[in-house]
Amino acid sequence: MSFSWTDRYDTLSPKAATVLRATALIGSTEPAELVHALDMAKDEITDNLAELRRTGWTRQQSDGRETLVAEAETWLVHDAIDVVPAERLTANDGHIAARYLDHHLARLGHGDHDAVAAWTTTHRDRLIAALRLGLRSGDVQQVLAVAMAASRVASDVPDREWRAALMAVGEQIARRAPANAVDLLRANGDAALRSSDVTTAERQYEHALAIAGEHGEEKVLGDLLAALIPVLLGRGQASRAADALLDLADLHQRAGEQHALADTLARLGGLMVACGRTEQGITYFDQAEQLLCGLRPRDIAFEARVAELRGRALWALGNTTLGRRAFNQALDLLGTKGNEEARERLRQLVRTRRDDDLPRPGTTTG
Repeated sequence: MSFSWTDRYDTLSPKAATVLRATALIGSTEPAELVHALDMAKDEITDNLAELRRTGWTRQQSDGRETLVAEAETWLVHDAIDVVPAERLTANDGHIAARYLDHHLARLGHGDHDAVAAWTTTHRDRLIAALRLGLRSGDVQQVLAVAMAASRVASDVPDREWRAALMAVGEQIARRAPANAVDLLRANGDAALRSSDVTTAERQYEHALAIAGEHGEEKVLGDLLAALIPVLLGRGQASRAADALLDLADLHQRAGEQHALADTLARLGGLMVACGRTEQGITYFDQAEQLLCGLRPRDIAFEARVAELRGRALWALGNTTLGRRAFNQALDLLGTKGNEEARERLRQLVRTRRDDDLPRPGTTTG
């Protein structure tokens, strides 16, 4: 391109520039459509469209329709929102953003999931442009609502760069209205995870956690930690996962959630064993069992499973006597009504000779 669209834009009158931004966001140069998005009379819009035609922004097609020049539309949708100086944004820009965001919210909120995802894919560039303009000149809460709706189908839009742009909008919202952005960051993390983008998912969850720690309730923190922990484990970040599990255990303890606390301690125990810190793992298994014994009603199947895990850890340390005792304890807990596959696995563990390896969890032999 031998000229700069930015330079050409700077020569436009303020009202023509506003009409231009509206045509890019709405995707139409029809005065009858633009009048709904602009605080201008139809004749005034027509006059400004004439200026756009004279300055090379629009072109008449063979069928008589007037459209934006393709290169100009690309610049407007992708670059102009950030290039336009803040002082050139007018009250109309907020009106344009509000109308277009309302339109997007209505489309994102209706229809089945596949139809909404297909519509979002088609309109993804204009959606991002509207969100970014809305952040600069409109209502942050409205931008948040649209971004949240888009996030629900983001993993179905086959455009990684677009998803990254949507996440960037979420980060901007978090800077403007952090207390209201936690749910969006969580939703963006979920969308990234569904797209197998674990790095982005981790970053979104971590950002949400940082905000929730200052503004959110403990239930929100617990949900975020529960989402983050599998991501950390999947990325091999055992130390950070252990820290997150400890934080989650503290939350459950403060809330008096004994069963959830026992589950978290058992997971910590399993992680410690997997990391070679077997004695520490046994300590966590013991703590989990003590909590489970005090529950009413008792969760016998879970209690037996933790006893089995403790037995396996003891066996790995060479303490086969205590390990076998833990297996027998688990078998006694299940009695005659427990899951038959679990009972058979435990019977095999009890029969394992001192010098033999234990059957792997979830396997039985005939």
